[in-house]
Amino acid sequence: MSNWIKHIKAVRAAHKGMSYKDAMKIAGKSYKSSGPSHKKHHKKTGRHTRKGRKGRKHRGGAHAADAADAADAAEPEPEPVKKPKKKLVKKTKA
Repeated sequence: MSNWIKHIKAVRAAHKGMSYKDAMKIAGKSYKSSGPSHKKHHKKTGRHTRKGRKGRKHRGGAHAADAADAADAAEPEPEPVKKPKKKLVKKTKA
């Protein structure tokens, strides 16, 4: 149990019938901490970063290259067939 909780319980025992909230207010005025109770933090070391890959030729990733290859491999759509225009031939009487 921490020293703070022990102090609150002592204040509450001295003032019978007092709520915990009121005991905390009074205990806060009379409590003197004895310094940090937690362990010292270790100094953080530098973080490692990823280095870029050598020989990288494009920035699109594998998906962009696959999409370009798929577009080249797809068969082109056939063009609509144009019907030749009929020539008008004038019929002559024989």
